[in-house]
Amino acid sequence: VGVNTPGTGFYHVAGAPKLSASWSALTTAGVGGTVFPILGIASSNHVVWFGTGLGVLAANELGETPNLSKWVELIAGQASYIPLTFWNELIWGVTDYGLFAFAPDGTRVDLGSTLNFGAAHGVSPIYGRPTAIAPCPDGLMVAYYNAETTTGYVGCLLLDDQSGAYRWSMAEAVLPGIQVTFLQQVNGFDGNPRLFIG
Repeated sequence: VGVNTPGTGFYHVAGAPKLSASWSALTTAGVGGTVFPILGIASSNHVVWFGTGLGVLAANELGETPNLSKWVELIAGQASYIPLTFWNELIWGVTDYGLFAFAPDGTRVDLGSTLNFGAAHGVSPIYGRPTAIAPCPDGLMVAYYNAETTTGYVGCLLLDDQSGAYRWSMAEAVLPGIQVTFLQQVNGFDGNPRLFIG
């Protein structure tokens, strides 16, 4: 899947991606045009979701892109849903109000809920809008940035196997003077996990 330059639509490939004939025509995604372009992409098992400032759009086999998180339109922001990922059978995104998750079963979410570390300013130095997320075998890696102290924090949202409740392991990394905008965990040739932070 590829997104056009203004982020108003996407192309999909069937065949060799180096051949222009293998790419589809442009399929527009949602509404809002360049004001709320596609800014995040997540996929799982041949399903693709696009994150925009108006919510998460699901690309179906008919080329339609319904908005599954309709409530985000009420708090629309150009930075909403950067980043976007799929973990624990849920779509996870970021809005100005923090982490947001929902089951991508095709039903529209009219009232959203958020899950955040650090409830408010002054309670902990780790609070606010997450700046990066990435799934890993242990959980969901999440980065926060405290603009007042110019410190970045990376922690892990864990799922308790017995109770099904979420809990935080924070902070796995404290990065003075760094705002994290990218996270990805990979396994090395030796089998040990490595976390790339950018």
